[in-house]
This record gives sequence, structure tokens and C-alpha cells, in this order.
Amino acid sequence: AWHTCGGTIIHYLYVMTAAHCVDSPSGKIYRVGFGEHDLSVDEGTEYYLDVESIHVHPYWNPSSLASGYDIALLKLKDPVYDNSYVEIAILPVEGQILPSQSECYITGWGLTSPNGSG
Repeated sequence: AWHTCGGTIIHYLYVMTAAHCVDSPSGKIYRVGFGEHDLSVDEGTEYYLDVESIHVHPYWNPSSLASGYDIALLKLKDPVYDNSYVEIAILPVEGQILPSQSECYITGWGLTSPNGSG
């Protein structure tokens, strides 16, 4: 097994990830792992689904990371199923604006700045 990037399940058929994770040349085949904790161990909680299509934000520019829009959606060939290890993210209602100073959480791995210093 090989890990590229993390993502968030936002619908039974969609995973949101960073555009820089999937903007490489065409021809790559992606699968998404769910319920995975340790790639070197079969824990019995994991399963994998193939990606049907990738939708990168139209304004994403890999030559200008600081410009933003580093977001992509992975459409899965088959739906995600919830279990005690995998759940769909709870998102605000479409059009809802969160009040200023709302507490939000984000998780993931990797660098926290465009130049890779953190």
C-alpha cells in the first residue's frame, strides 16, 4: 500500500482532498482507503474504493500555491459505507455562513506553508 494524501468524506460518493495531491499527469489510477490506520498491518477495519473521476477546482494553479483553490473532489465508483471507523463529515447546510469566530476543526498530514517550512 502507498499513501499520497488525506481527504474528507463529504458524501457517499465524494471525497474532498487537496488539488496538489491529484493534479499530476493523466493516466494515474487512484483508490481511496477508508478505516485505515497502519498501512503495514491488516487491522480488519479498512476497505478501498476506486475513483471514477477527479474534479480539480478550475482556478487551481500548481505554479502558484499561495493563490489558493487547492481543492479537488474525488468521485467514487461505489458508495462509502459508514461503520464505527468511517463516517461522512458533518457539513453546514448549503449557503450557510458560519458566524465569525466559529470553532472549526481540520485534520491532515503534510506541510502547513507553501514553501514547505512548516
